[in-house]
Amino acid sequence: MKGNDAYGNPLESWRQSISKIVIPFDLVVSDNSLLFIATRTPGVESLSVLNLDGLTKEGFGFARAMCYWKNITHLAVGYHQWGWNVSIEVIGKSCPQLRTLEFHGNLFVGWRVAPAIAKYLRKLTTLRLQGAAIVKEAVEYIFRECPELEVIHFSDCRAVYGINDGLILDGRI
Repeated sequence: MKGNDAYGNPLESWRQSISKIVIPFDLVVSDNSLLFIATRTPGVESLSVLNLDGLTKEGFGFARAMCYWKNITHLAVGYHQWGWNVSIEVIGKSCPQLRTLEFHGNLFVGWRVAPAIAKYLRKLTTLRLQGAAIVKEAVEYIFRECPELEVIHFSDCRAVYGINDGLILDGRI
């Protein structure tokens, strides 16, 4: 968004007013594209990136982009290949205003993810999990360690028993 609009007004003021971005599941975004968007929309408060397949496996592009979005209060992310415990740290450090976090896809909420959420996302009020495998004790730990957490919403999740984050399927939640 460079230059001026049809009336001669600088587009800079337009992009500064963008408060919500939705990148749907059927749109694959690269590291450079996500960073391009992030540098131009620092005022975003709600972000949904539902397909992270185009980002590097290590999550560096995601981490670099998140550093520009300091005002995010709502974040929804899709499945990716790298470890969420690392990305949760990046989210927590980059988004101090975050209150609602949604995970869509194959997330395993066990003894790697739960401590990361408890340590870096203590101010969450709502956690939404869709398509996740969940260790009951890990969720209890999150509730105990996140004092402001009011709601955990489960959608199409599986309850599992976790021994060192090993999976033994139990059933659907």
